[in-house]
This record gives sequence, C-alpha cells and structure tokens, in this order.
Amino acid sequence: MNNNKHAVIFFYTAVALLLYACRTNGSRGLFEPEPDRDHRTVLFLQDVGPQVISPNLHQFNHKLTLLATSIENTIQLMQDSNEAIDFGDAQENWKTTMLHWQRLELMQIGPLGSYYDVIGGEDRRYDIYSWPISNRCRVDMVTINRDYQMDDFFDSTLPNVTGLDALEYLLFGDINSSCPEQVNINDDWEELSELTIQQYRLEYAQRLVENIQDQTLALIDIWSIDGGNYGLKLLDGSIYRSRDAALNDIFNSLFYLERFTLMYKLSEPLGLGCCSYDYEDCMLSAEHIPSGLSLKAIEHNLLGFETLFKNGNGYGLDDFLIDMGHGDLQQDMLSRIDKAKQSLEGHEQSLPQLYQENPDEAVRIHNEISSIVDFLSSDVRTVLNFDELYIDCNGGGD
Repeated sequence: MNNNKHAVIFFYTAVALLLYACRTNGSRGLFEPEPDRDHRTVLFLQDVGPQVISPNLHQFNHKLTLLATSIENTIQLMQDSNEAIDFGDAQENWKTTMLHWQRLELMQIGPLGSYYDVIGGEDRRYDIYSWPISNRCRVDMVTINRDYQMDDFFDSTLPNVTGLDALEYLLFGDINSSCPEQVNINDDWEELSELTIQQYRLEYAQRLVENIQDQTLALIDIWSIDGGNYGLKLLDGSIYRSRDAALNDIFNSLFYLERFTLMYKLSEPLGLGCCSYDYEDCMLSAEHIPSGLSLKAIEHNLLGFETLFKNGNGYGLDDFLIDMGHGDLQQDMLSRIDKAKQSLEGHEQSLPQLYQENPDEAVRIHNEISSIVDFLSSDVRTVLNFDELYIDCNGGGD
C-alpha cells in the first residue's frame, strides 16, 4: 500500500475509529516455568497458519470465485434482456462471501493487520474490507465517472471504494444516488436510466471482485508453506522479537470482538457506547445497512473468535489453559461463547429490525458478547499475564 493510503488510514483510525494501545509489543512470562511456557507457545504458534489462517483464506477465495461467476452471469443476463434485472444470485453469493470474511476479521495477524498496531502489519485488511470508513457517495462518484475503468484505479484511489463494503452497496444499494444535494453528480445521475446504472455498477463490481481475489491470493501465498511461510515467521524471530511476542500479538487480535464487534457493531447502534444521539441516528452507524446482514456478521465474528481461540483443530488457547491447570477458565470461556452463539443463531433480520421488534433481545446479545470480552480481558489475560488494552471513545490510547 502506498504512503497516501497509510496516511488516510491513520487519519481515519485516529479520528473515527476506536483505537487501542498495546503497552508492549510482547508479553511477560506466564505464571509457570519458562520451558513449559515456551513449549506450549510453540505448539500454539505452529498450528496458527495451517489450522486457522490458510484454510480460511482458501475457503474465502473459493466463495469469491463463485461470486465472480454470479456477477458475470448477471451481466450476461442483463445484456441478453437489455433491461434492468434482479441481482438476487449475485447478492446471495456476496452474503456467503462476506460472512466468511467476517470470520477472518478476527485473524488480523501479520500483513493483514494494522500497519500502526500489529507487528508486521501492512493494512491488507483495508484492501478487502474498509468498514467502518465506507463511503457510499464516493462509490456513486466512481460509478458515474466510471473511474473503475482506469488502469491505475486501485493504486490511485482510497480503500473505502474498493472492498467488500463498496461491493455491498453496488449490489444492494438503492437506484438513487447516496450523495447529498450539494455534491455535483446528482443531476447527471438522474439523467441515467436504471439499466445504465445497473450496467455501470456491475462493471464496477466485476473489477472489485477481481482485485479482492488478487489480494486474497497474495495473502494465501504469504501464509503458504511453499510461499512466504508466514507461520514460520511466528517462530523463527525474523519479525517478532520472541515467540512470546508473536503469541501476544495473536492474543490481541481476539480483541477485534471488543474494538469492532462490541463497540462499533453493537454498542454504537444501540446507543450504549459513545453515540449521544437518538435511536434513529445511532442506528445509522450499524454495519451492513444495504444488505441487512448486521446480526449475521456479528455471529460470524463470534465464530471467527472461537476458531482462533481454539486454534482450529490444533493446540489452542483452550488447551493452553487446561495445561496450565485452569480448565475451569477454559470451560467458562467456551460456555460464554456457546451461550452467545445460541442467542445469535436463527436471526435473519438486521440489528435495527431486531431492536424494533425486541429491544431486550438486542441488548441481551450485546451483554453476552460483552461477557466474553470481559472474561478475556480479565481472568484469561491475568492467567496469561498479558498487558491490558486501552480503549477510549475519542479514539486515543495512552
């Protein structure tokens, strides 16, 4: 990513996002002899790549391939009929693709992580999904100007018009422009037919999927044993100053469940966080408004959390706790995860819809996610002796 993109992401994260500050790049010793600690750390680190990151990237890439095919088929149908058509098949494929990415959101380790907060971070996540700095009006501007046709489009534009969130708006967005009246594209937009708008949006969507797949294949290569073998870098000291520092960084990635899922996706829309406006205005900050996928996204964040906590089918933090003599903590954490999963299962409506129909249920889901975060940041972190993360409504850290 170029320096301009780094500057933009830093600006948004400093002003709009809820950042956290790690008080150290590594962790202190566990409350056990160092040889046992190091052995368990190695068991955990050696499984992260093959058990968690690589298989999830491959599954995501497969879903992207299906999405690309469905968009191509939709374009062909529109060309054959020469009239505006339903995007239903492409929309359904986008949903399955997006939900799998919501699991990967919890796995922002190394290059996928933040350039400013994660060891080895390269902000590659923003090339795939930029929410909450999405900008629908800018997507409309790119659409009507057909900037997506430029050869250097992905090198010269900001990430909030190139990812899965931009793709969501292209496939689910209203036929009208999202730009305010003072933006000078509205007159030109109104002159376009519905067929032309759909044509432009599908052309744009096709380019986005191609680029997202390119970014995903690059990540697959980074983690592949035959490629960059990033899993080995967790162990060999080439990037992390110690294996303990690598473990600490992976542990910190679990706090996406607090920094984004709990705070941005639940607390803010429900008026339980930093939002000081009325219900309607707070709900405008909910994720996936065009597709109505907000509750499903939270469910899949939780599934991603569980996958990383258990390290897939490998040696996970649950095993770590048992081997340290804290099986009670392991059982407590898994019980909290299962309880929240049961509450989220079966909800087809969006978070705003659930809150209108059953506000107590929406708040209960918030509280169950909060219970997981609280337990992770207190008992589990105390046993592992990691440093506390700092979160502030103004986006600052100490």
